Amino acid sequence: MEKIVVKVVLKKHPELMQVNTHRLLTDLGAIEIKRVDDEWKFSCINPDHPDIHPSMSFNEKNGYYNCFSCGAKGRWWISLVMQATKCSYNEAVDTVVEYVVLVRDHVEKPEPKRLIREKHVCPDLVDIPYKAIKYLDHRGIPLWFAVQKKARWNEDMQRIVIPVESAGWTARKIEDNIEVKWLHSRGFSKSNTLYNYHLYRKKKMVGVVEGVFDCWKVELCGFSCVATLGAQITNNQLNLLNQFPELVVIPDNDQGGDLFVEKISMLSSVNLYVVKLPKKDAGDCGLGELRECWENKVSFWSHYSHLFKRS
Repeated sequence: MEKIVVKVVLKKHPELMQVNTHRLLTDLGAIEIKRVDDEWKFSCINPDHPDIHPSMSFNEKNGYYNCFSCGAKGRWWISLVMQATKCSYNEAVDTVVEYVVLVRDHVEKPEPKRLIREKHVCPDLVDIPYKAIKYLDHRGIPLWFAVQKKARWNEDMQRIVIPVESAGWTARKIEDNIEVKWLHSRGFSKSNTLYNYHLYRKKKMVGVVEGVFDCWKVELCGFSCVATLGAQITNNQLNLLNQFPELVVIPDNDQGGDLFVEKISMLSSVNLYVVKLPKKDAGDCGLGELRECWENKVSFWSHYSHLFKRS
């Protein structure tokens, strides 16, 4: 699994890679290899250019390489390997991974690019670093999906920042030594918000969970899902949920989850189904077992009668 994560970071954030560049260039057939600070000089590795002089340069800081003789150029190690060996992209990735020495958490930048400070935009957002990618991987969430959801990273808060349509943003900690699990943008109103509502408001059946990451796991299974951003459901959120003909409630496996189902059961005009999870919440379940739980959902009345018999 670790090598898979390294491949993902290599593809998305090659600037975080520390590669044994000298050994890689040597194995690619380069000669006259010299280094000055971040700049490497060596003979061109383009097989169509029989070069015996150091005509090509590669900058480890910005990733650009260029041959001043034949004009071969590109950026980062994957492209360099493809240029030298004429191999496919995936083959080049597999090659470069073998030369990776270290994956850094971040790269110091003298002037970090700032986003426009709009009302609901968190400042100083950057690409998700390796330590956050590892956290997401542990939660069973692939990087491509988090990026698709426009998740970013805030270094000052040390949190993954997730935009919430028409409400602002919510930010999740990844370190245990940070007390508050979630932070929200100024003016963020959980009581009036259903995460993903704008995406699925015209769907006939949607799942309902408490948290954003639970919601992502359900979506990764191929089902539409919204999140209440907590176990406490407000009347405004109930009004939004009431617009769906069918709801599949996926509660956490605790007392709060029972109250979660009980609150949603106040929707008399909606067909309700309940999913029983084998673990604490949807986020802890594997995609296979989560799909199976969804397929085995029961009506609210079957769920309620089971609880009644249990008590």
